Amino acid sequence: MIDGVTNPPAQYQFRDIGREMLSEMNQELSDNIEQAKEMAKSSIDRALNTKRRVGQVINGLVASKQARVRERISTARERFEAMIAIKERRAQRYRRITQERFSQITDQLIPISVVANYYINPLEE
Repeated sequence: MIDGVTNPPAQYQFRDIGREMLSEMNQELSDNIEQAKEMAKSSIDRALNTKRRVGQVINGLVASKQARVRERISTARERFEAMIAIKERRAQRYRRITQERFSQITDQLIPISVVANYYINPLEE
């Protein structure tokens, strides 16, 4: 006989009921653990997917900004090269005009200098 129980088969029945309850609780806990694992896995998958999508968006933004910067640099380079070409054409024009004027002045001065030299230093006879 077990402490105060007069009907031993009832005691075994209570034990069986207790074991059954424990088994059900263990099963529920096990199921809950599996559900928690699945929820955690699902949350992790969602977080990784979100991270990947955010990374793609950021990469897209960076790529578009880089493209705009490249375009701005290219435009600035073209403008600079055009400005340099204009300056070079102006310098060539200035050189050409200067040479022409110098030639004209030289052509005019040579006969004058010959005559002036003759009067300043007459030829000795």
